[in-house]
Amino acid sequence: MERYYTRKVLSSPNVQTEGVEASGSRQAQTFPPSQVVGATQRQEPNLSSSVNHSPEKSESSSAKSDREFDVNSLPLDPGLRAKVSSFHPNIRDEVRRYYLQKGPIQPKGHDFPYRNFSGKKRRFRESWFKKHNWLEYSVSKDAAYCLYCYVFSKRGGSDDGFIGEGFKTWNKLKAFADHVGAHNSYHNRAKNSSDLLLKQATCIEVALCRQTDQAKRDYRIRLVASLNCIRWLVVSGLSFRGHKESATSTNRGNFLQLLDFHALDREDVQRVVGKNAPKNLQLTSPMIQRDLVHAMACETTKRIIADIGNDFFCILVDETRDISMKEQMAIVLRYVNSDGVVMERFLCTSHVPNTKALTLKKEIEAMLLKHGLSMSMIRGQGYDGASNMKVKAQCSTDHKPTSLSGGIVLLGS
Repeated sequence: MERYYTRKVLSSPNVQTEGVEASGSRQAQTFPPSQVVGATQRQEPNLSSSVNHSPEKSESSSAKSDREFDVNSLPLDPGLRAKVSSFHPNIRDEVRRYYLQKGPIQPKGHDFPYRNFSGKKRRFRESWFKKHNWLEYSVSKDAAYCLYCYVFSKRGGSDDGFIGEGFKTWNKLKAFADHVGAHNSYHNRAKNSSDLLLKQATCIEVALCRQTDQAKRDYRIRLVASLNCIRWLVVSGLSFRGHKESATSTNRGNFLQLLDFHALDREDVQRVVGKNAPKNLQLTSPMIQRDLVHAMACETTKRIIADIGNDFFCILVDETRDISMKEQMAIVLRYVNSDGVVMERFLCTSHVPNTKALTLKKEIEAMLLKHGLSMSMIRGQGYDGASNMKVKAQCSTDHKPTSLSGGIVLLGS
């Protein structure tokens, strides 16, 4: 019953946050070149499951690929990485965190090949790694890349060769300084974005997720407390509301008084109800009380129907008027449970325009159909004071008499 009401009232936000440890600094990876290339060749085929090649994929297939994504399958070689924009939007930050925590790929001790520039041979130098902590080298492409600009690459960004095909003109060392640029350059903005992404403790998304989880726990405690009080009042047949329910009233009604009493010896309940509860989420308003009672009624009815199963049953029908002088019909089910005990359980009430036999018959059929009960399983009928259900005496000789079922009809006085 608690699950019923939670599904009806709550619309929990679908927020997913990766549990990545915060890291203030990134250490350069000093894998041997053969290890980097070998890992890249082994892991490259798995990239197709995480890259969003076709924007026309269905939502279900995208969600499935998102669940099956593993960051450990991403290639380490900068020259073989896919663009971050090609990944599904839900996992882009996860990909960024993975590469930032790995740090720039800087193969130490590698024999960098020479290139010919105007008759002079030049090659990448390992000492450049110490001067530029953002620099990384691709063994497979013999090119240099920028880690920060890769993870936050987008249209209109840096196009000096440190992102796409890589930087290979080793005779133009001034290009490194030009790439970094001023304090508001694309490289520095990408570096600031990388630092903020790794500060998970201060990340807005993480903070909101933590608050959401705490709010869910508090809501559950508050809901269970209200349900326990309502269940006791319903079983006891007591009224809920009082004449004056303000905070200064000496008797605020059975429900509010019982809820306050329930919180006296429960610190977890006292922390989330009454004055400590949000003003827009008290779960004590008359509308919420009626909704909780309705949820209880639905769950109780499901248990009764499940107890009957596919066995035979009888119906007992009575008609009366409510306080507004409207005719209403009450249905009680009589059956034998699995333990062999005769049970009588109240099913429902329904307003009817009149108490004619045809009207009652249609309403009974509708109620049984609503709760998944078959008319063919009825083996007895009882109507207290409903003499108009004697259909044979009221039907014309030109029409065949109607009946609710082929079972035994029990007519009360």
